[in-house]
Amino acid sequence: MHQSLVMQDLASCPDTQRLAENVNSVWKRTPWGMKQPIDGVIAMDPVYLQAMIKLSGNVTLDDGRVLTGDNTAQFLLNTIYKEYPPSQQDSYFGQVAAKSTTSLFANMNVSKMMGLMSVSGQMAAGRHLSMYAFDSNIESEFASSGLTAHTPNDEAKPTIGVYSNEQNASKMDWYIHKTSKITRTSSNSTGVRTYHVDYTMTNTMTQAELQSVPDYIKGMGVYHVGMAWKRPCFMLQLVDPSVIFQ
Repeated sequence: MHQSLVMQDLASCPDTQRLAENVNSVWKRTPWGMKQPIDGVIAMDPVYLQAMIKLSGNVTLDDGRVLTGDNTAQFLLNTIYKEYPPSQQDSYFGQVAAKSTTSLFANMNVSKMMGLMSVSGQMAAGRHLSMYAFDSNIESEFASSGLTAHTPNDEAKPTIGVYSNEQNASKMDWYIHKTSKITRTSSNSTGVRTYHVDYTMTNTMTQAELQSVPDYIKGMGVYHVGMAWKRPCFMLQLVDPSVIFQ
């Protein structure tokens, strides 16, 4: 992947251990991090924040906007770029993270804790949440619980996946519809199976939207405006010789 010297690139790999090592490498070089080592890294996306808010209750931002278990992801991935200038966006991201977390852990009880564990497991399975601890004992618990995302490594379950990284300075991911289809094409008496994989990314932005959304969403400059310029990384594991992907 073509990375640049910006903070966003720290999370550009699909393996959370590498993400944590990248973050830690930067952290240890900062004035505030030299004497304060971090225990680990938690990566979460707006879909997980939305699930947290649905579990703990609506969150009201300082300007009166109410985020719910249904509209939080859209607000953070699309609406905020339409309605707020870039100078204010980081402040709102911080508000949502802080207020949703505070609400979740306020008045914690067994029922809420069980709900959090269930939601976290589901979100981790969908790669909306991932954790990595530098303490090997804690990380062993995270990994065995499915909370640490990694590239495929289960020899009993051969896996293929597509991880894409946005290479354009835009927020076009919201408009990209992704579908996949796996079809078995052959199977013989020795157990060898062959599959064909189709993976499709469709840009759903209309011409009307292209004319109305801010440059921050559709991209700035001459090239790739209104386009999601993807650089895909195919995560393919073929440890089982009886499975063939085409």
